[in-house]
Amino acid sequence: FAQKVTLSSRFVQPKFKSALQRQQRLAPAHKMTKPQALYDRLKQAPIKLSLIDVLVLMGWRSDLWLSDDSQAAMQHWWQSALADTERPVLRLIMMLRVVLADGERWPGPKPVIQAMSDEMQALIKRGQWPHPTQAELLLILARQEAAQLAALALKQSQSVRALLQEVSLPTSIPVVMEAEEQWLVLWLKQNKSKRSNMAVQLRQLLRTDLTLQRQQRLAKQILACPHLPQQPKDLKAKVADYPEIVTWLSACARQIEFKQALTIQEMQLLRCWIGTGNYEALRGLLLQVAADHTDQDNIKKTENRYIFWRNYQDFFEETWLLLPSEIYHTSIDIPKLTSVRELSHSVDPIAVLKIGSYYIFQMFIAKGKSGQSDLMMTQDLSRVEELLQKPQISYDEIKQLNLCLIHDHYLFWQADLAQTLDQSFSIKSHSGRIDITPFMHRSYAKEVEREEFQVERRKTIKMWLRGARSRHSEAALKKAALSAIRHGCL
Repeated sequence: FAQKVTLSSRFVQPKFKSALQRQQRLAPAHKMTKPQALYDRLKQAPIKLSLIDVLVLMGWRSDLWLSDDSQAAMQHWWQSALADTERPVLRLIMMLRVVLADGERWPGPKPVIQAMSDEMQALIKRGQWPHPTQAELLLILARQEAAQLAALALKQSQSVRALLQEVSLPTSIPVVMEAEEQWLVLWLKQNKSKRSNMAVQLRQLLRTDLTLQRQQRLAKQILACPHLPQQPKDLKAKVADYPEIVTWLSACARQIEFKQALTIQEMQLLRCWIGTGNYEALRGLLLQVAADHTDQDNIKKTENRYIFWRNYQDFFEETWLLLPSEIYHTSIDIPKLTSVRELSHSVDPIAVLKIGSYYIFQMFIAKGKSGQSDLMMTQDLSRVEELLQKPQISYDEIKQLNLCLIHDHYLFWQADLAQTLDQSFSIKSHSGRIDITPFMHRSYAKEVEREEFQVERRKTIKMWLRGARSRHSEAALKKAALSAIRHGCL
């Protein structure tokens, strides 16, 4: 190597150039050291080795390492490296050569590295490894025991990566990545208290800087976890207990490429994790705010609106909560959440729900009059994403969006809204039925055909329009008040 180096860079410093030239003059002397000669000497006793001697031996392709007398040579080689306290780099290079040579992709001559691995394991078992804190982990890495590595890290309440970094062992190797995947499955199996205590370690694994391929591998482990239901209808009852997983999967799913590696079954489970998980978290926030800032009647309205949107929760990709300034600054815990923003020029909290290419603005806790709490929807994704990056959003900015739907919350509003979402935006509930209250379920397509329904809806929509004209321009209503248009009120 030293002989073939060409000093062509104009940035090479004089001192470095001089040192490299000295190395080139010394190179022929090392060239004379044949690996066979080193092997023969090591069969007899430990010897003083140079760094180049060690590199030559590690690159030597010979079946002699499979012979009966190779054990003595390998024992003496390790003894030579361990005894050289002035150059611990010899032991370090040999150790790393073993650890980095995983069983499937040997990046060097397999016989010699297998012999190195066998002797290193024997040294550890005899208690002769100079760093006892490394011993157990080195043995696991040499044997490629990913499951044991994962279990050990979890037992010590650490991430796999942190456990190895503590004793200066490499982490970017296949067995470690496999162990991290198994650690994640073990974490999902733990009880709620244990998971909460290890939330920091989970975040060390589910980092934001992971490659797309790594995100997909870890996501597949979550979606296929044997300790969790594999049917969306059963999984819905569980996902609220894993808020960290919901948050991470939601962030990953914003990338179109992330979903391309998932099967149809995995996509169904992913939608359940993101939709149900985010929506259940939102419900908790809404009920907390409602309990602190409104009366029992408005809590009931909040619950009814929550029930309606639960029919569509599998489609939710994002959920946000916009809190009026008064509530935002008097609630101790809520503003700390990343999905909460301050809302100015409004007395009503607003939930922001993302379904496909639409953002929906739904007032849940109608502190003001029910007739003033309009539902609004837009396809202006970039503008909404821009607004959500701000710490404070004005209600006027929401009304100024290019709205594609404006809807009321008057009598029978649920079936009418479900029909509009279905017919105008292809957003359909799974069964064609919707839950309206905990005890009332309807086929919205049949409901909107009832004569009583149509009479009452026309009457209430006209009442709603009288107030809506003061909140929205006539042009906006004629474009986006689709139920009013369908009932002939506009």
